[in-house]
Amino acid sequence: MDAFSLLQRDLQHYIYQQGWSALTKIQAAAIKYVHQTSDNLILAAPTAAGKTEAAFLPAINAVSDWQHGIKILYVSPLVALINDQFSRVSQLCRALEIPVNRWHGEVSRTSKVKLLQDPRGILLITPESLEALLDLHPEDCSVLFASLEWVLVDEIHSFLGNNRGIQLQSLLERLQHYTQQSPRYLGMSATITKTDSTALKQMFGNDRPTKILLDRGQNQLEVSVDYFAEDLEHNAPEALTRIYQLSQKETMLVFPNSRRNVEYLASNLQQLGSEHHSSVRYFTHHAALTKADRSRIEHFAKGARQSLFTICATSTLELGIDIGAVDSVVQYNAPYSVARLAQRLGRSGRQTKKSRLHFIATELWSLLQGLATIQLYQRGALDAATVISKPYDVFAHQLLALLLERNGIDLAEFKRLPRLFKAWSWISDAEFLELTESLLEEGYLERLGPEMICGTNAEKLMHGADFFAQFATAQNFAVVAGDKKVGELPLTNELEPGSSFILNAKAWVVTRVIVPTHKIYVEPTVAADVMDFGSGGGEVSQLVRQEMLSLLEAGPGLKVGPDAANILADLKAEVLAENGSPFVSEENNLRTFCGTKINRTLQLMFSSLLDRQISFTDKTTTFHLPEEIDVAKLLQAVLNISWEPGNLRGYLAGHPHVVARLLAENKYQVLLPQTLKIEYVLANLVDLPLAYQALQTIAERI
Repeated sequence: MDAFSLLQRDLQHYIYQQGWSALTKIQAAAIKYVHQTSDNLILAAPTAAGKTEAAFLPAINAVSDWQHGIKILYVSPLVALINDQFSRVSQLCRALEIPVNRWHGEVSRTSKVKLLQDPRGILLITPESLEALLDLHPEDCSVLFASLEWVLVDEIHSFLGNNRGIQLQSLLERLQHYTQQSPRYLGMSATITKTDSTALKQMFGNDRPTKILLDRGQNQLEVSVDYFAEDLEHNAPEALTRIYQLSQKETMLVFPNSRRNVEYLASNLQQLGSEHHSSVRYFTHHAALTKADRSRIEHFAKGARQSLFTICATSTLELGIDIGAVDSVVQYNAPYSVARLAQRLGRSGRQTKKSRLHFIATELWSLLQGLATIQLYQRGALDAATVISKPYDVFAHQLLALLLERNGIDLAEFKRLPRLFKAWSWISDAEFLELTESLLEEGYLERLGPEMICGTNAEKLMHGADFFAQFATAQNFAVVAGDKKVGELPLTNELEPGSSFILNAKAWVVTRVIVPTHKIYVEPTVAADVMDFGSGGGEVSQLVRQEMLSLLEAGPGLKVGPDAANILADLKAEVLAENGSPFVSEENNLRTFCGTKINRTLQLMFSSLLDRQISFTDKTTTFHLPEEIDVAKLLQAVLNISWEPGNLRGYLAGHPHVVARLLAENKYQVLLPQTLKIEYVLANLVDLPLAYQALQTIAERI
C-alpha cells in the first residue's frame, strides 16, 4: 500500500486541499515506517524537503484519541522556530479539530492555565521550558503528559556535542516518569554524519530501537568566490560594494560570523542604498533585536513576492525558521564547519532546487578555510559533532533539578540515581561519591534526616529562569528610544552617556543608563561606530583543517576570483617557503593544520613537557615557540613519551588557571570539585591518540 493510502481520510483531504502533487521521499518513507514498526525515527533530509510534515503526518495519523491529554510534544531549540511552526502545524490541525498550543517564556500565564484545565492535542516547547515545568510544577506534568504518545525533536543535530543536548537527553528520560506509556520519539535534522547517528540514537531514553531515514538529495550548487582585504579597522569597503551590487539583483541572506559584522554590513548597505536611491530593503536579524522586530522581518521576507531584500543575520536564521525563498546566500568569511555551511545553504534554492553561494573573504586564512568547507560540502563530507563523554557539570545540574522536582529524595534512592537513568550510566560510583561529597561540602546539597535536599547555595543558583538553561545568559539591558524598546544589549564599559553604537542597522547615542531598572536610554544620531558584541566563534574540525592543507598544496578545485587566486598563491609561497614543508616558518612557529581539539591537546602536551605556557593561534593553526626551542627536537621529545591522561593530569592540577580558561563557557562547572574539572578536560576537550598521530605525520615532513 502506498504512503498516501495509509493516511486517515482527513489528512488525505488536507493534502489534496494544499495542492500537493505528491508526498516527498522523506514524507512517504516516514509514513510507511511509522505504520509498519513501533521504532523511534530520525528523519535526515535537506532543507525544504518537507520534514515538518514528514514528522507530524504519521504521528497525527497514529493517534486515535485526541480528547484526553497531550498526545504529541514537539521540542524545538528556538522560541522563534516554535512560533513559526505553530502557524504551520495549526494550519494542518485546524480541519482535524486538533488543538495546538505553545509553552515558553513569551506565552501568557492565562494561555497556560487554560491548557491545564483542558489538556489536549499538540504542545510545542523548548528544552528550557520543559526543565522549568519538571522542576517547578511536576503536578502540571502529570496533568499534561499522562497520555503522551509522541515526542518530536526538531533540528536535533543542534543538540549534538553540547551541554544543552545532554540536558535534553536527561529531560526526555525524566519526562517518562509522568507518561502512562513509553512514547515514541521522532527527530528531524537537515545535516547528519555516520558518526552523529550513533549519538543521535542515544538521545532517546526508551527501549525502542531507533531507525534513521536518510534522504541524500542535495541542491545543485552555484558558487562565486571573492577576496577583498580588510583595513586596519577590520572593515572591507570593497567587499561591502560587492554585496551591495549582488543585492540589486537577488534576494539574499548574509551570514557573517559575528553580530558586529551583521550590524556593520546592514547599516552600510542601507547607507549605500540611500545614496543610490535603491528600492532594496536591508535588515538585521540577531538575538539583541526585540521579538517584534525579528517577527516583522520574518513576515516581510515571507510575503515579499517581487521585492528585493537582504537580511544580514547571525545563527538566528540558520535553523528552520521559514522566511520563504531567497535567491542566494552570502557567506562573509569562513563558516566554522561544513555542517553550518550546509544549514545556511539550505535557506536558498527552495523552489529552484539550485543553491547559490557567494563566498566573500576579507582575511587570508579565512579564504583558505572557507574554500575548504565549500569543497567538502560539494563532496558530501560533513564534520561530525564533538562527543562529550563525561558531562559532569550537566549531571551535577540535573541532580539539583531532580531534587527540586521531587522536593527531596530518599538517601537510598539518591545513591542509586546514576543506575536509574540511562543518561547518567557513564558515571562511576567513585566519581558520583566524590561529586556528592563536594556538593555537600559547598552547600549545594544537604542531608535532612533520611533525605537528600537542595542546600542553601543551590537555592541561590535557582533564583530566576537562568537556572533552567545550560547556556550562559548575559545580564541584558533594554535599549529604549522614547517610550519604545528597540533591543537588548549587555552593559559594557563602552555604553555610557555620550557613546554611540549601531543596533538594528540604526545609529544611536546613549543619553542615560539606569542600572536598577536595567535600561539604556538612547536617541537617534547621524553616525556611530559598530560595537564589538563578541566574535561568535566556534571550533574547527580536523576534517576542515586537513582539507585546508590539501587545498594549499594542490590548489582549489573550484573557480575563484583573480584577487582570491593571487592571495592563495602568495599564501602557498609563504607557507611552503621553508624546505617545502608547510609546518614550519622563519619565526620558529609550528603550523599544524589540525582541528581545534587537537591543537588544544598539543598545546597542553608542549606546555606540560616544557613546564611553560605555549601559546597558539587557532585561526592559522600556529604555535608560537620560544627562539631557544628547536622545533624538530621538541617534536621528537614529545613523540618519545607514551602519552596517557596521567601525563597531563599533574600539569592541569598545578595550573588551575588553565583549567578555568578551558571551562570558561561551562556554566555549571562551578558545581564541580577541581579534580572532576580536570577529568572533564581530559575526557572531553583533548584527544591524545589523535594528537600523537598528527604529530607523527608532521615530524615526518619537517
